Amino acid sequence: MPLDYISLEILRRWTKTLGVAGFSYHVPGPPALRLWPTAEITSPPQLTISRRTGEQWTAAVLRQLPDAYERARQQQRDSSFVPVHLVRAAVCSSLGLNDNVFDTAIRQCLALGVESDLPYRLNLDRAQFGALPPSERPLLVPDRQNRMRAYSVMTLVNRPERTSA
Repeated sequence: MPLDYISLEILRRWTKTLGVAGFSYHVPGPPALRLWPTAEITSPPQLTISRRTGEQWTAAVLRQLPDAYERARQQQRDSSFVPVHLVRAAVCSSLGLNDNVFDTAIRQCLALGVESDLPYRLNLDRAQFGALPPSERPLLVPDRQNRMRAYSVMTLVNRPERTSA
């Protein structure tokens, strides 16, 4: 389908706003703008949109997080912290999710804290590696006063094996 640049920009912004597609320049692989569906759209007899949300998808994000983090860490060899937007793009494009599902999974992981059964601990920081690309956004997480704080980098730390006494 022939599409000019302005039409593509309008299309990708509206589809992201409507929650039916995602896009990023930072998906693993050759550098390019990548678009992916984040919902199933069916019609007739009636238009139906089924977005990929809920516990099964947040759990899938948390399962894929270590692999996506490791891929991003290979690009940032000087630090164990990696840009959140690199990890988000890898996970969301792989699972066909929008950014909000990823962000929700991260917030849930942080809320569990030490009670988590995950084999890793997630740490966020507000530092940045250069400027955040204009096509990406920071991860917003509420603090104890319920103010949203922007985080740009993350690291995963393996938890020691838990032994039962």
